[in-house]
Amino acid sequence: MQKQEEVFKKFTKDFLTRADIYGVLLMGSVAANCASENSDLDIMVLCNENKFEVKYIDNVMVEIIYTTYERRLEKLNESSMEVYHFLQSKIEYDNGYFAELIKIANNKYENYVPTADYIKTVTHWLESTRLKLSSAINQMNGMNRTFYASTNVWKVLEGIWMVNRKPMPPSASVLRFHKELSKKPCENWFEKLFTGNGVDAFFLLEIIDWILLEVSILY
Repeated sequence: MQKQEEVFKKFTKDFLTRADIYGVLLMGSVAANCASENSDLDIMVLCNENKFEVKYIDNVMVEIIYTTYERRLEKLNESSMEVYHFLQSKIEYDNGYFAELIKIANNKYENYVPTADYIKTVTHWLESTRLKLSSAINQMNGMNRTFYASTNVWKVLEGIWMVNRKPMPPSASVLRFHKELSKKPCENWFEKLFTGNGVDAFFLLEIIDWILLEVSILY
């Protein structure tokens, strides 16, 4: 991870003297201290424009969100997933705006409650998946079983986060934040679900049953 940190220092050095830059934020796995040697670098720059840029610096892929404070606040209010930009992030430079955004994001994360429509949609999807997956298993149809498991696992993950009353994270953040969930189907559920051969369809069905039971109790 030292390579990414050195690139980050090079990247931010040019911004510290610019009047049109209000803050620089390190995000993602590097900020969370769980990056691998080949991890990319996620950076947010608070400024007067809104754009997204990808560049390579010393063979490290750097993804940069240039954003105004107003646009980032709007995104936080539009999408619950947006909070994950700020959780486990590290401020490199700030005039106060990033500190405020992080405070807002943490508050939204801690007090998140899924809407009734969202609960209904996820529950319906899981009930439908359960029927299709059960049928494929009973018929010993390996192709259908694998297909339904692999194409519906994301919705199952949504259900697990919904049971925990936490917003669903982006795909890359799932690897970090699944460890913070308090309600779990069982110990080491993530490792059991994603085996070396892909998604375990039989265990996926058990998780769906667990989610539906928890939803009936909670909501």
